[in-house]
Amino acid sequence: DPGGATGDSYALHFADNGIDLRRMAGEEHSLGAIDLSEQRAGSKRTRITILADRKARRFTLLLNGRLTHEFHDGQEFKGQGEHIAFMSNTALSLRLVRLTVTAWDGRIPTAEREAGGAAGRDLLTLANGDTLVGAARSIAQGKAHFVTNYGTLEVPLGSIASLRFACQRAPTNGTVRCCFSEQAAVTIALEKIAGETVTGTAEGIGPLTMPLGAFQRLEFNPGVQRTSDDADDDL
Repeated sequence: DPGGATGDSYALHFADNGIDLRRMAGEEHSLGAIDLSEQRAGSKRTRITILADRKARRFTLLLNGRLTHEFHDGQEFKGQGEHIAFMSNTALSLRLVRLTVTAWDGRIPTAEREAGGAAGRDLLTLANGDTLVGAARSIAQGKAHFVTNYGTLEVPLGSIASLRFACQRAPTNGTVRCCFSEQAAVTIALEKIAGETVTGTAEGIGPLTMPLGAFQRLEFNPGVQRTSDDADDDL
């Protein structure tokens, strides 16, 4: 928004029953609205992620880490400014926490959508966007050995965008979810955090030693049901 709240910009209207993305340049124009009444039923807290591709004039919406909708602007991109404004048009209070603005690699997280019905199986996403569903057996000598219905594949690490391991069971008390980003995390039985290093054991992977700086946040006891006031206990 080059002119604060009055210049050319994009406005995301968020309410309990839906989201509407609008192009604010000259005349106000909606780029699309989606109904969230079923998705947010009974929910008091929502994590919203907007991935903006200026060149493609595309906005990808993720709710609680899941791809929900893509908006496209068929005209000239109107988000060249350096301002973000938050406004409320109701008397109800709205709490905003953990606001982050950062660059991203341009990949649209389609893996969950494309791999529907693959629960209990590992998901390997290639650098070109293709996905493989199966079981990761090992990573050695620069290759991942991945078993699919069509046989065992040796995939060079340089061709892999991500490897998502199947969740075998719900996190238990005493575990820590280490979140690399909104789309990637690993849950471990924590042994220690020392010298800017996190050490622990992940089910299905084994012992892990990882740099603390690689994580966006750590969630302690992720299997425990929390209230909205408890959310600030994460690191």
